[in-house]
Amino acid sequence: MGKKLIQPVCTQAQQNEGIRLIARAVTAQHPEAMFTLGTPLIRDAAKETEEQLGLDYIEQSAQLGHTHAAAFLGAHLMSVSRTEDQRDQAFLWLGLAANDGSVLAAMTLSQLYKSGMHGVVQDRCAAALWRETAGLLQNPDMDFSPQTDVACK
Repeated sequence: MGKKLIQPVCTQAQQNEGIRLIARAVTAQHPEAMFTLGTPLIRDAAKETEEQLGLDYIEQSAQLGHTHAAAFLGAHLMSVSRTEDQRDQAFLWLGLAANDGSVLAAMTLSQLYKSGMHGVVQDRCAAALWRETAGLLQNPDMDFSPQTDVACK
């Protein structure tokens, strides 16, 4: 209910009640509430401390098995990564989310390997395999085998 009350069409009083309900659910370690509260904190952060609080909520949500939180966290960490350890952490979250059914995470991994962005070593085979995974997640009855021009060895 809290998530519905924080919509822009709701009055300020309704939004305040929605935030109170979400905060209560966060206290009870509800992963969806943590994701719901963390996302706007990161997006609208006026201060670094607000962004960090949002990331903490997202990470807690991901640790509790929330697939969208893991995908979000992985993509965010990849976008700000500066070291190999940070990229490894981002890959961990993206891989967990993709293996848990996130098409977005699988496509993100495919694009990272295809483009070589953020210090990722280009790997056409890995890109094709993650693209195939994304296709299978979208439609498990279709054949999304890697293209024949990509040889995975």
